Amino acid sequence: MKRLVILMAGLALVAGCTTGPSKQEYEVISTALQGSKALRNELTTDCARKLANKPIPASIRKEVVAFFNTTEANLPGVVCRRMVNGLANGTLSYQDYKDMERGRMTPEIVQLLQGTR
Repeated sequence: MKRLVILMAGLALVAGCTTGPSKQEYEVISTALQGSKALRNELTTDCARKLANKPIPASIRKEVVAFFNTTEANLPGVVCRRMVNGLANGTLSYQDYKDMERGRMTPEIVQLLQGTR
């Protein structure tokens, strides 16, 4: 499970869904996403394209797909959509983001990534 947690955080960071903003920058990005569906769509599409080019190790592929409650084909879009929507609607807090960046998972992050939050 620890490998899966680290991979989840890494997927988000590598895909470019999150890039290490300060708290103020994070809040500005969140506000901009709240007000622009087009921006949310653009960011989600860009993130999914980048994530699709990052192979998931075969040894944990089934576990990752099951974790996200999706299919392998839909995984990039699902991951990125949930992250971007969480950032836009406030369910992905700055603290959640920092925890993910550090490879720490919380129940709130798991719920967001699984689409139950």
